[in-house]
Amino acid sequence: MDAQGTVGGVIGDIIQAGYKNMAHREGDRVGEDGLLICGVCGTRKEHLLTWFDGRTIKVPCMCLCDQKAEYLAEQARMEEERRSRVNRLLDSSMMDVKYRDAKMEKFVETEDNEKIRVICNRYINLFDDFYRDNQGLLFWGDVGTGKSFAAACIANELIEKGTSVLMTSFSRILSIIRQGADEEKNILNQISQNRLVIFDDFGAERSTEYAMEKIFDIIDQRYRAKKPMIITTNLKFSEMKSEEDMRYRRLYDRIFEVCFPVEFKTTRSWRKEQANEKYVRTKRLLTDEG
Repeated sequence: MDAQGTVGGVIGDIIQAGYKNMAHREGDRVGEDGLLICGVCGTRKEHLLTWFDGRTIKVPCMCLCDQKAEYLAEQARMEEERRSRVNRLLDSSMMDVKYRDAKMEKFVETEDNEKIRVICNRYINLFDDFYRDNQGLLFWGDVGTGKSFAAACIANELIEKGTSVLMTSFSRILSIIRQGADEEKNILNQISQNRLVIFDDFGAERSTEYAMEKIFDIIDQRYRAKKPMIITTNLKFSEMKSEEDMRYRRLYDRIFEVCFPVEFKTTRSWRKEQANEKYVRTKRLLTDEG
């Protein structure tokens, strides 16, 4: 068989497969031109093709129904792949379960935190610019003012966009490091590889000489890698700025160099309000009072 015959045979098989896989719908009919028409959308399911030898043959094609179905199937496949990636990123983020549903849509805006909501949204929307500039954030303020929730909102929104984020505390990192060299290597690799790292509740860990050196090395590693970080802390900004102990001073200076300070202050304690709401709900369930 010559080359033309071989190609013709292959194309013929493809044409036959196209007819075999064609969706048949009620109302399908043959038009005046002899070509099949879809009974639903009224567009052609066949068109004419000129063969090698000059003959004209019928070949199957997709009507608008088929095109739409294929488009929707492709969109569903892409969404499934995106969701799978998001789930993998979330599972590897080390984020506490209590923060995994934190989203900007759940950010309760008040007079105290309106500015913070704007900052969080801009950091999310312009993250590529902040990443390029190695620009992070320092969320500081009293306990219960929403620092960790705001940081988690940023983390989850970026993860939804396919950005790798790690959110954990230095206390947890130090605990992992103490487990051995392999565990230390793994956690340091994660800190290096993620596009954004959030160190939550900085200052809550024990301030031993060993801990301070490890924390400085971790922050310095991110700094030298030119990758941004967000740090939340209950420490006062003024105290960090005026620190005279060189062990802390060099650590704070490194943080201030790459993290823009954002103060969290409010007359309300979100943590206390949530605890009170939980108490009221539990009391209603247990006593029918409320």
